[in-house]
Amino acid sequence: LTLELVKTAASREEILSALLAPAQALDFLVRIEDIARKAGLSYEVRILREITQESIEEEQLALRRARKKSTDATEDPGEAKLSGITFSVTIKGSYPGIIRFMEGVATLPYYTHIESFAVSRKERPKEAESSEAGEARTVDATIQLMVFTKK
Repeated sequence: LTLELVKTAASREEILSALLAPAQALDFLVRIEDIARKAGLSYEVRILREITQESIEEEQLALRRARKKSTDATEDPGEAKLSGITFSVTIKGSYPGIIRFMEGVATLPYYTHIESFAVSRKERPKEAESSEAGEARTVDATIQLMVFTKK
């Protein structure tokens, strides 16, 4: 039992170190920008929303109140939610650069979740393709990335 408690304590520390402190959001944003810059991409990173423990509790309370008013007696356990910050990342550049960006995000020491990822290539007129061969291979990607935060 003592050995199991020691293992659990070690796992707890590892998990807590992989959660972003809300005060570190700006540092995380700078790290994302640095990854994009190193991959040779143009980028825009914005914070879309922050889900805090308080907002989760408020949402659950509102849901319980709505269920009490409802005539339907079925209980829906609901979806478990964790606190986190969702970033919107728009990047533009070469396809290999976008792959390098995704690999860089995967190496971050925080628990992250890709909520959505879309890649598109803009079609260029024939005359633009011949004069700007490198530019013709440019792709755009939009990523919604959530990083889980400490309470």
